[in-house]
Amino acid sequence: MPYSYDLNLGVLTVSIIKTRELLEKRGCGSCIGIAIGVVFLLGIAFTGQRGGCSKSEMGPDGQIVHFEIAEVAGTKIDLAAYDALVKRTSKMFFGDETALSSQPVEMRINLYSGILEEMIQKARVIGQGDKMGIKLSDEDMAKRIDADLDKMVEMQYSMYAKQQKAGKAISFDEFKKTPSVIQFKAEYRPMIAPFEEGDNVYFTKATYIDQEIKKKLAGGKNPDTLKPEESAKLATEYQDKLKEAESAFPIKWNDPGFELLYTYKTAKKDYATLKPLIDKAKDLSVDVSKVKDSGLIKQIRYVLLEDVWKVASADQKKEITEERASAIEDVLLTTEDFNLRMQLVDLYKEAKAPAKVLEHLMAASGNNVKYDASGKKCYDEVEKKLKELVAAKVIDDASAKLVRDSQARWIKDKTDQDKLEQEAKQVEAEREKERAAEAKKFEEEKKKFEAEQAKKKASGSSEKKPASK
Repeated sequence: MPYSYDLNLGVLTVSIIKTRELLEKRGCGSCIGIAIGVVFLLGIAFTGQRGGCSKSEMGPDGQIVHFEIAEVAGTKIDLAAYDALVKRTSKMFFGDETALSSQPVEMRINLYSGILEEMIQKARVIGQGDKMGIKLSDEDMAKRIDADLDKMVEMQYSMYAKQQKAGKAISFDEFKKTPSVIQFKAEYRPMIAPFEEGDNVYFTKATYIDQEIKKKLAGGKNPDTLKPEESAKLATEYQDKLKEAESAFPIKWNDPGFELLYTYKTAKKDYATLKPLIDKAKDLSVDVSKVKDSGLIKQIRYVLLEDVWKVASADQKKEITEERASAIEDVLLTTEDFNLRMQLVDLYKEAKAPAKVLEHLMAASGNNVKYDASGKKCYDEVEKKLKELVAAKVIDDASAKLVRDSQARWIKDKTDQDKLEQEAKQVEAEREKERAAEAKKFEEEKKKFEAEQAKKKASGSSEKKPASK
């Protein structure tokens, strides 16, 4: 490609790898092709500036009320832009703009924090370029975009010309005017230049300024043509410039919630580092007036506690068990999650709270409304956990009966659902049979008509007498 996505990949690679791991752990790695289109992830996600934001406020005239999450190197990080990127990233990963909100919390926070970090990186590239005397006007940027598109068209033309017989290929100027090429440029322009105007034009500018920074560090040479040792030197110098930009352009935060999201992304994952962040998240979840998105704080708090739990000692776990359970319950107020319910069952089992154990096991069973393989898996997990709890005498017979009744409800609903699906398949099979019969009849009548027409034509031709001389 004639353009660079280095920054996008550099920032999001870890998030993508972690997301892949989460998907595989959840058993849905095979249904989502994360690897496909990774290079274009943010290119596609950034396409379009607005279009309905999940958390941005709307004014009385229907226009988005902008809120500055932060400011970096003079560039404003806008909540409306962030929300648009979240929606488009959700569509890229899951095929729907709102689907991300129903994914596991860890996955959400990974992607949310990756998007925010990318926005900040883009702003710092603009600032670093300015320090190095690299500026890009809107007119210059438009020319660069056109040039990149032309290079892509040239590649297409080269492939086209090779496929044609000698002398049969149209000229390049004619090729550029063909409808397919015009459509190609229209479709690919947003991938190269997600934002060409408006408040978010810096996203596109940063991509080109990033290229110019590398070119300047390479002494004016095209980085793609450097020798291996020169490339290695350039990579080191480039990373130094990114670190320099990080120091030179601190983030001026306007929202402590998003500041916490960014801090979590870059924080060392050990108890000493994460515990103060957990305390901060707890304070913000209590006083939600300080943040723009209280739901985000609850999710961050949960993920922080899960990360701490993985590295905590036995004594430390005792200290945070109650808070961990509280954080999970907070998340479940707005998002139902089978795995979180089962986590609470285990936590309250250890805390010797049978009423809470029953509450969340019943919720895990009662909220299981899927009747496919994933629903059967949830059913089986509840059955297994119920046997374990009964054997350990955590819950009594009366409580166990409530869970069994709930499980029996799922079996009945699944049977009804399977019956409906089977009936629907039978109806569709009958319709397909009718369509096939109609198609066959049509073909037979068509052939009969064509045969009659041919016969009439032959008969008329034989009746014609040769003209006399």
